[in-house]
Amino acid sequence: MSTSRAQSWTIDSGDQQSNSYIEKHDHDELVGLDWPAAFTGATVTFQVADNPDTTPTADHDWEGAVYQITVNDGRTCNIDPRVFSGRRYIWIKSASAEAADREITPRFREWR
Repeated sequence: MSTSRAQSWTIDSGDQQSNSYIEKHDHDELVGLDWPAAFTGATVTFQVADNPDTTPTADHDWEGAVYQITVNDGRTCNIDPRVFSGRRYIWIKSASAEAADREITPRFREWR
């Protein structure tokens, strides 16, 4: 899988996994997602890695469950920033192959 750093995730038509990652910087908290007007999958999960050149693995919440978000077409959803604490590179994965190219925009909050 070829990936690159982006300001948003894109899932290509027919794919489930984003073709890019978001790099979360030391003082960033991932606090929300802006959904496109249409989205095929009912939920998304996240893949994480410490290095963008390694194979990402599923992210889990503090109770050990795979962290997933229910999709809200055309809306912004909030995310608990604790889930991504200590995570650097984040990919997004749809529960279903997308019917068209989809762009999901993360919302970050910077803290110092």
